[in-house]
Amino acid sequence: MLCAISFIANKSQAQFTTGIKANTVFNDTEIVSGAVDLDNTVKTMQGYSIGGFAEYDVSNNWSLNAELLYKHIGFQLVESTSFGLFGLDIPLGATLRTTVNYLEMPLLVKYKHDLGRVKAYVEAGPSINYALNGKVKTVANSILDFNITETDLNLGADSYNRLNTSGNLGIGIIYPYTEQVTLTAGIRYSKDLSNSVNLPVVNAGIKNNSIALGIGVATRF
Repeated sequence: MLCAISFIANKSQAQFTTGIKANTVFNDTEIVSGAVDLDNTVKTMQGYSIGGFAEYDVSNNWSLNAELLYKHIGFQLVESTSFGLFGLDIPLGATLRTTVNYLEMPLLVKYKHDLGRVKAYVEAGPSINYALNGKVKTVANSILDFNITETDLNLGADSYNRLNTSGNLGIGIIYPYTEQVTLTAGIRYSKDLSNSVNLPVVNAGIKNNSIALGIGVATRF
């Protein structure tokens, strides 16, 4: 009986929140289990994500959060050298820029703690990521950069996993702008749990690890 009363009380206090958010994403691509060492040539690229979210408060401190985000990330393979001309070192190299657009669906558990006017939170949970499309661009690097080729990625190839999963851990703050409107700011680390690309010839796989800095606005119901 007491459990039922407690459950009804918690349900009556529960709130439902929906909102939008935008993130700047710093993607670090990891070449795993490979016979070829590419650590020095793989460079981080800055991306972004934008979308909506819905949050359900199951108690004063705990909530469930679901998001649907459009995410644009990528990586660069860079090779460079230089040559002497008239006593000057002239840079010469090439960059292979790969970008992929994902539909990302994080499902998170969030713990919130009152800090007076604002609330701090910690969140954790998995994401399901689906690759929509992508491009590979080759750029010649010298005093000026020149685009050489731009090709659509064949995401239907056997080596590419369009659907993969990742784990997320984040922290942030929630500011009540009004009684119904809240503003949020946070940082989230995401790590792929499965390879997005498998390269059997060199026994290598590619995983994306990223840090996202984001802001959002939400309305309570």
